[in-house]
Formats: sequence, structure tokens, C-alpha cells
Amino acid sequence: MGQILIKIIKLFIFILIFSSMVVWISDNPGNVEITLSNYFVQTNMLGITFVLILIVIFTLLISGLFGTIKNFPKTFKLNRKAKYLLLANESLDRLAENILLGDSEKIEKETRKVRKYLKNDFFSVFMLFNNCLINNDLKGAQQYLSILQTLPHNKYVIDRASVILLYKSKKTEDAKKLLLKLCEAKPQDLWFHEKLSKIYALERDWKKAFKLINNVRNISDDLQDYKAQLLVLSGGKSTDAINLSNNSILVVDETIKYYLNESNIKKASEIIDKTWDKLMYLDLIKTFMISNVKQEKEKLMRYKLISKVLRKKMKANSNETKLALAYASSVASIWGESQSYLDKIDKDEWDERMIELFKNISKEIKGLKISEPKRLFVTQPKWTCSVCKFQDNKWSLICANCNSINSILWPKSSKLPRNNSELFNELLQNPLRHLPKMKS
Repeated sequence: MGQILIKIIKLFIFILIFSSMVVWISDNPGNVEITLSNYFVQTNMLGITFVLILIVIFTLLISGLFGTIKNFPKTFKLNRKAKYLLLANESLDRLAENILLGDSEKIEKETRKVRKYLKNDFFSVFMLFNNCLINNDLKGAQQYLSILQTLPHNKYVIDRASVILLYKSKKTEDAKKLLLKLCEAKPQDLWFHEKLSKIYALERDWKKAFKLINNVRNISDDLQDYKAQLLVLSGGKSTDAINLSNNSILVVDETIKYYLNESNIKKASEIIDKTWDKLMYLDLIKTFMISNVKQEKEKLMRYKLISKVLRKKMKANSNETKLALAYASSVASIWGESQSYLDKIDKDEWDERMIELFKNISKEIKGLKISEPKRLFVTQPKWTCSVCKFQDNKWSLICANCNSINSILWPKSSKLPRNNSELFNELLQNPLRHLPKMKS
């Protein structure tokens, strides 16, 4: 508001001065005589003012014309830069769309456009390198990596890209040697330590794999699970492992066995109490009811403890909990109670485990008819790889089909599937589905 007022005042003063001059010239026209090169020019004040104004206007026009000609190259460059910036923004939008769609041809096309418009070599070459990996064009990826290595200030990204390309080229030993140097140079870099640890895990060298991941602070929950499992596999104490993570069925199962071997049945039941809701794994109950049983009466005592734990967790749709109670009852030879819990499960939802238990109960309960399920062909749940969906009857840290590390999940568990598979999926730390996955 203040600036507008100042402009109005300035305009008013200018009009006042200009109008005063015009009035004065009109009131005092006078005569002006000019002698120039033997030419005599006579006019009045108004005429000379008009001539001066024409001279000023002509001078300004000539000056503007020369300025335009002089600044033409600069103006042309600025206009072209503005145009390229607009086109680059459009290409980046299309690039993001094609990354989501997984269209590698259009990714390459838009990347080259961005390189042309912005003259940004690193981003463009990096995207072309990644696109070659998507298409499994290892020769092309090597060429772009060589270009990346000539660009300054990008050593960290180049190191990661080099590891990925070596691994994708099945040069595992070379990748290991490079990772050893990088881990030594960057003792707290999680990415390099995790990748080298997983290479050792693929070689079943659990101790080295654990040592590497144990040296790094501030790791994710998934890596904490991985670390706890490595500790158990390398011969460490399960009680130490469960303090790292109780999300692993392996760790929980080994901890239950440890406390049962120590005759601490109550502590073993407390472990199940803390973990059952998220794990829902029947074999944990089998371990609790059967492992290190010295006398038959001990089964009944264990059943009393575990039934208290499981009853408070039994929900209307909790078939795994009902099955666990039915199984524990059968081990304690409380067949009627076992049959009662089994009947709480909808017959159409029975799988092979429930059918097997049903047959065992039928042998023990005389004269009692149990209605058979309508369907007898439901497959029991199996361990499933979250990467390739391969199924197996046994847990393993390494998928037998795709060699992914720590990707085998129990389908009844509440733990969400993870996307940790191939190394170069993590190059951009990008969860986009189209990126290729290197078995880590």
C-alpha cells in the first residue's frame, strides 16, 4: 500500500512540473535563432522543444536497436535454456511414469532427452547404467560404469555400482574382494557390510556373516532378525539372540529348547506368550510339549501352562491357536478337550494338519462320532519365499530356489513380506517393483 502511494505522489509531481513547463513555454514563446554552417534557422521555444524531443526519441531507438543486436546471443541462449528447462521437466515427469510402469525402452529414451536438455552427465549415465541392469545387458552396464568412473565426486555411488555389476556378472570372488576393501575403508557403512555378510551367508560361513553385520550400528528391524538368526546358526546363545529379535521362529524355537533343557518350563511358556500372536507357528507348541520330556506326567504340567497362555489368545478366527490347543491336549492325552478345540475350527477350513489330528483323536475316542470335514484336500501352510514365492516344508535362511537371504516367511505369521532380495534393487534405495533383483 505504501509503495503505491509513493508512485502516485511521484506521478503527481512529474505531471505538475511538466504541465508548468508547458504553460510557461506557451506564455513565453519567444524566438530562437540558430546559425549553423551559414544556414539561419529561426523558430520559437515550442519548436525547439519539439525538435529536442525528437532527437531524444531517435537516440533511444538507435540505442535500443544496438542493444538488442549486441544482446541477441545472450537472449537466444537464455530463451533456449528456458525452453530446455521446460522440456526437461516434461521428460522427468515421463521418466518417473515409465519407472513405475517398468518400460525400459522409454526410460532410456527419456533419460537421453534429460541429458540433452540439462547437460547432466552423472544422472543420465547412472540411469542408463541402471536401465542396462534391468535388461540384463551387462556389457552395456560396464560401458556406462566406465563413463561414471571418469566423472568427479561420485565415488560412493560408483563403488556400489561396481559391487552390483560384479555380482550380476557372477564374479562373486571379485565382488567379495572389493567389498572387503570397502568395508575396511567405511567401517560403519551398512550397505557394504550387509552385502558382504550375505555373500558369506551364501557360503554358509555363519560366523563371518554375523561378525560383519554385528560391527554396524543402527540397523533395520529386518537386519536385526537376520543378525539374531546368524547368531544362532553360528553357535551363539539363543538367549542372546532373542534379545536382538524375537520375530524369528528359529530364534524363539531354540530359546524354548534352551529353557526346557534347563528345566525352566515356566520361562519357556513365557517366551511363547510374548511371541505367539505374531508367529502363529504350531511347531513351537510341539517343541514345548515334547522336547526334553523326562516323565509322562510332565506333559500334563506343560499342558496346563501352555493352555493358560493360548486360551487368552484364542479369537473367533484364530484357527492356529485352536489347533495349537487341540494338539497340546492330544499330547497330554486329554482327547475330549482336544476334540472340542478341533471342532471349533470350521470344517471347510481344515488343512492336512487338522485332518491328521482328527484321525489320531478318532483312534482314541471310542463310540464317539466326529463329523468329517466336507473337504479333505486343503494343503497345509508352507514356508514361502517373499521374493520368488517358492514353498518348502522347512525353514532356511537361504531360499533353495532363488538364493534370497532372510526372505523365507511363515504364511500364518503377522510379519509382512519384505522386499530384500537382489543387491541392485537397493542401489537407489528404491522399492519400485520394476527394478531387477539380485539374489543377495
